[in-house]
Amino acid sequence: MKWTPVSRREFSATTLVAQFPAKLSNRNKQLVYRLACAGRPMAGSVDVSRWATRTLPTSLPPEPVPVVVVPAFYAYSDEAPGDLGWYVNFADAHLFGYYGGPLLAQDELQVAEHPVLASVREALVALNIRGLPPLTTQDGFRTPILVRGAERRCRLATDVDAAAGRPDGLYGNRFARADLATVERAVTVLDPPTLTNLIAMEAPSHGSGLYRREQLLDIVENAFTGFSAARQETVDAGISRAVVHTGFWGCGAFGGNRVLMIALQILAARLAGIAQLVVHAADPAGPRDVECAVAVNEQDCRDATSVVAVIDRLAARHFEWGTSDGN
Repeated sequence: MKWTPVSRREFSATTLVAQFPAKLSNRNKQLVYRLACAGRPMAGSVDVSRWATRTLPTSLPPEPVPVVVVPAFYAYSDEAPGDLGWYVNFADAHLFGYYGGPLLAQDELQVAEHPVLASVREALVALNIRGLPPLTTQDGFRTPILVRGAERRCRLATDVDAAAGRPDGLYGNRFARADLATVERAVTVLDPPTLTNLIAMEAPSHGSGLYRREQLLDIVENAFTGFSAARQETVDAGISRAVVHTGFWGCGAFGGNRVLMIALQILAARLAGIAQLVVHAADPAGPRDVECAVAVNEQDCRDATSVVAVIDRLAARHFEWGTSDGN
């Protein structure tokens, strides 16, 4: 039986932005929005779907998922012919819930570069669509939300560049402290815009000490649901291969273990039938952490008879939560 979303709504981007304008309280966010949108109305349509938690399969697919490491943040570049790209949004339970405030973590950066996402949130809040509240987790159940066809209207540089007035970068809390001139220099308007497909999944949070087996199951099930939804949407679009772009999901402000979080996403991508997992590891230690995660995954999947056996092996490694990076 074909797997389908709990609810779906397709919006005209022009109408969406006109009827449900962004609500931006931070002046730097207001500037980025004006630069991204000035004189250019939104175009096309935005498809929003919400998916119920999907039960993990019992057996492990025979072939591992290829993993590619990119030592940079998301570039939203074109995929190879026959591929459809999806980018993980490191969401809060409340979809795009903090886009208008001073913080610029991964979730807020995506909304800043894709301003139509602000109107997606405002529409879901206002319309109260049955089965489609702006929640990626509800009553303890994971409900990833997919957004297809969001225009990326600008690129906002957050890297360290002293010559551009960013000696410490603009990521996290540094964005709100920057002056308007610095923020304006960091914005590159994209004309024409590109289109992005997103998988919004709540990042694991509020952990300490050793990861419990139940936490590992929850994380894999969440990622498996989101990745499976992207795979289904890809097939329905008549495209053969779904490619997922991700990173250290939940490893910034929430202090997740980077090696473990990548290993769990590799497992989820394999279970979901993803053609390729592209891990964006921007800092110097990132590629090494990904390589370690790939090795862990290969070892724990080797000769495993079930998905539960792989989870048990990961739990036996006694991975520990880290600490927040303060962003």
